[in-house]
Amino acid sequence: MKRTGNKRKLKPYILIVCEGKTEERYFKSIKEDVEYSDYAIDIIVKETDKTTAVELVEIAQSEITKDDKDGQYWAVFDKNGYKKHEDAFKNAQKRRKKVHIAFSSISFEHWILLHYEKNRTPFPKSQNVIDYLDDRAYYPDYQKAKSVIYPKIKDKVKNAIENAAWLRHNMQNELKQNGGKIYEVNPYTDMDRLVSVLLNYNQKIIWGKIGEFASLEGLYIKIEKYEERQNDLLVEIVMRNNHKSYTHLENNNSQNFYLTDNKEQRFDFTIQKAVIIAKNETKNFELIFPKSAVSNDTKLNFQFKNYILSVELTP
Repeated sequence: MKRTGNKRKLKPYILIVCEGKTEERYFKSIKEDVEYSDYAIDIIVKETDKTTAVELVEIAQSEITKDDKDGQYWAVFDKNGYKKHEDAFKNAQKRRKKVHIAFSSISFEHWILLHYEKNRTPFPKSQNVIDYLDDRAYYPDYQKAKSVIYPKIKDKVKNAIENAAWLRHNMQNELKQNGGKIYEVNPYTDMDRLVSVLLNYNQKIIWGKIGEFASLEGLYIKIEKYEERQNDLLVEIVMRNNHKSYTHLENNNSQNFYLTDNKEQRFDFTIQKAVIIAKNETKNFELIFPKSAVSNDTKLNFQFKNYILSVELTP
């Protein structure tokens, strides 16, 4: 379905090619939700009976026009039941015919599961994920190809986006072992990247680990120490500023750092003395948090521009 004229000129154009009623219903529900909001996004879900990942990419590429500079073209598929993944990812990068891929392993249902919990279980088939959703009473009436999914889980989308970033972070070793080939890894999903575009959700989630530097737009941050004391929590931070002109300030008013517990309640810190980190400087400083922040899912978060760094402090 080629586009003609300038009728889409005022909107970014998003084409989603997917096979299967489950994904089709999901994205059409998002489309309906977006159309009744203020977001200037156009979504087309293209129905196809093609059964290989390569063919889905080819369909998306056939829609790309020479004068289309703002459009985004996506192929959506999963590991379960598909073939020719390597060729699909390679072909999607063709010059002037670039197609984004939203991929899930073992199946699209793992993306649904991430709305409810962090999970890195390598389910062998989509039905195993569906059974798990049922057993945990997360989504007991889920029926593949029949359920209208998005309205039921839309209030949990931000949680899913955070958990998808967490999953990719925790699958880094498996990715390295498989040469970075995401289609060889289970579980995996980057469905959050497409959904974030559709919902105009610009927050970028980065996960880090205690003792390792994480990079956010030129700021390098490491949690050097985390200590539960009798009356409070102490977190020692190492920050390196590699910006060319930016100077970072951390004091009791900035509150760039904060803790969240398993109920996503926020806890702010106190700091004894303000810290100024100029360009090319590295400094250590300590943050004090209330002891009530301790839970079985305590996270330290750092917000900078449109990035959020999250680090799990408890196993």
